[in-house]
Amino acid sequence: MRSRLALLNLVLLALLAGAVHQIRAKYFAARQRETRVLGRIVAAAAVAPEPVRGALQPAVPSSYLEVAEKLLFSRDRNPVVVIETTPPKPMPALPSAHGVLDLGSGPTVILTEKPGAVQRGYVPGERVGEFTLVSVSAAEIVFDWEGTEIRKSVDELVDRRAVEAAAVAPPSPAPQAQSQTVSAAKNSVIESPGAQQGPGVPLGGELFGCRAGDSSPSGTVMNGYKKIIVPTPFGNTCRWEPAR
Repeated sequence: MRSRLALLNLVLLALLAGAVHQIRAKYFAARQRETRVLGRIVAAAAVAPEPVRGALQPAVPSSYLEVAEKLLFSRDRNPVVVIETTPPKPMPALPSAHGVLDLGSGPTVILTEKPGAVQRGYVPGERVGEFTLVSVSAAEIVFDWEGTEIRKSVDELVDRRAVEAAAVAPPSPAPQAQSQTVSAAKNSVIESPGAQQGPGVPLGGELFGCRAGDSSPSGTVMNGYKKIIVPTPFGNTCRWEPAR
């Protein structure tokens, strides 16, 4: 038994001695290889001389024009800017004037908004179609159209075609009034007026215009209204106001 253990110990000792020998041999071989590599002299490679550069030029903004004109981040980038302008809205025709009245409470102008429309009275601040009546005087009318002030004389706004047509048209026959007249000290009262007599189109407030062909004299009282005819530089103006 002891002889076997002694033999095993000898074998293990021999293996250990062989391993130490191999490690020592590899260590010396590595040292020799390192000495050869580090001790080698390598010739330096030739380096080409660096070319001499000229002086730096400052940046010119025009040199970047091509970059700005190219499509960078958006496909709709375009150096040509097209500005689309909306044509101004044409101003409509001004209303036609038929006279100015002032009964003490402020001027009232008789206007026709457009050809064929009914004429009526307007006071400052009222709308006349697309226009706003700003101020009225015996000689001048001021309108406002979308922030633009328009000044016109009353004579400029008179519808000349209507005046010429009225001058050429034959006079209409006087209507036969079927009424009973009650005499008074100053006025005549008509109880049953004819078809074309009495108050006509409203002028604003309690005023009414006169009907075409109404031949009743100034001062006539009808249905609680009194006829007033006032001469003006543009001709006679006629209205009906409450009889008091």
